[in-house]
Amino acid sequence: MKNLGLKWIAIPAAILGLFAWGQRADAAPNDKQALFHLEAPAPKTGLDFHAAVHLDFLGYDRHEENLAGAGSQENNFTIRRARVVLTGILYEKITFFIQTGLESTDTLLMDGIMIYQIAPWVDVRAGQMKMPFSAERLESFLTNPFLERSLAANLELRRSRGVSIGLHPRNEMARLELGLFTGENMMKNNTDDHFEYVGRGRIFLNKIIPDFPGEFALAASGARARRSPVREATTSFTGKTQNELTFFSPVPVNGYRTRWEADLSWRYKPLWIAAEWIHSQEERDHVLINLDTDGDGVGDAEVTRDLENLLEQGWKVSAVWVLTGEPFSERIVPDHSWGAVELLARYSTVTFDSQEEKIRGQAPGTWGREVSAASQALGRRSIDEKVRSVDAGLNWFIKPGFWIGLDVTWQWFDHSSTYDGNNPDQHSDINYRGRIAVAF
Repeated sequence: MKNLGLKWIAIPAAILGLFAWGQRADAAPNDKQALFHLEAPAPKTGLDFHAAVHLDFLGYDRHEENLAGAGSQENNFTIRRARVVLTGILYEKITFFIQTGLESTDTLLMDGIMIYQIAPWVDVRAGQMKMPFSAERLESFLTNPFLERSLAANLELRRSRGVSIGLHPRNEMARLELGLFTGENMMKNNTDDHFEYVGRGRIFLNKIIPDFPGEFALAASGARARRSPVREATTSFTGKTQNELTFFSPVPVNGYRTRWEADLSWRYKPLWIAAEWIHSQEERDHVLINLDTDGDGVGDAEVTRDLENLLEQGWKVSAVWVLTGEPFSERIVPDHSWGAVELLARYSTVTFDSQEEKIRGQAPGTWGREVSAASQALGRRSIDEKVRSVDAGLNWFIKPGFWIGLDVTWQWFDHSSTYDGNNPDQHSDINYRGRIAVAF
């Protein structure tokens, strides 16, 4: 607790200092020395209501596969998203945002955020929200052209509880966000007494360079958290495909989780190009693991060891082109009576590397490899896995807020061997997804 003392003093002091500065800026709105302002809706009263429904068809080229320990890839119809969003402004400076996910009992509360505009250039957010880290995770998939997120999104939490401060200059050339979160996913309470510190900065080159073509943004993020099994076991990120196949089961971790991120986005007329890279490492000090000592890929012993850091890395690059010529946006308004059409393509990859070859067993002279539920179900020699995917798709926007999407995903698993007896070290498969979507 001694190490946290300065932080607990510095954070409230910074907020109070910003508040005082903001009040001075509000008292003199014409002061030319005020360099920042808040990007927020114009003050108003009342409520705004939005909703979205995604009906998906999932197709899997190797017929239905249900694997104990790895989940399922199925041919199925599913309500992928059924969301209701409520927003409003109170007393001109207090905004709230509530989103429910009716598609599952696990997502009844997706977002519950209160936003206080301290000054024209600073806002404070508190509640359950997306952390300011991954660009792809921060984008709302209620209107995103891609039907699902990339493999790299496995390395970020869906939501977490906490507070954040956002700053950006008056000409909107940049934005800086700093946050303090529990580091737990969704509505889960904090499992220890530690928090995750997050920071994200973004600049818009088109606001800096005169006559820059389109909108070009560069961003970088960092996050660090101490994760200890104080009340319950702490585990790593999970690796999943869009059809809910778990190719990397969460493994025990104990220590610091450190993550870095960089991304870019360029929007120019009917074109959108985006890329993102995420690197994560999770410490594994004194963790209890399942060990395979006889080489059959199945765990036969449990040991507690200090292990190398788990390295996790993912990246993606994507492109969207509106064939019918409308400017790209998440809510395309068709220029033609029959609608608008866009093509999209994406490459993504994610790697989980334990950095461990052989681990000392419990009995003297015995050695083995760590295994997990997913590694055993998918026939791997260890928990390590690298997955690559290529997506190609088409969206037809029939009317504003109503569209149909089609997507084909090719996936390559570098170490899993369940589906391919000819190559014991690799297999590939194809997933198909269709969507009818309404958002208003």
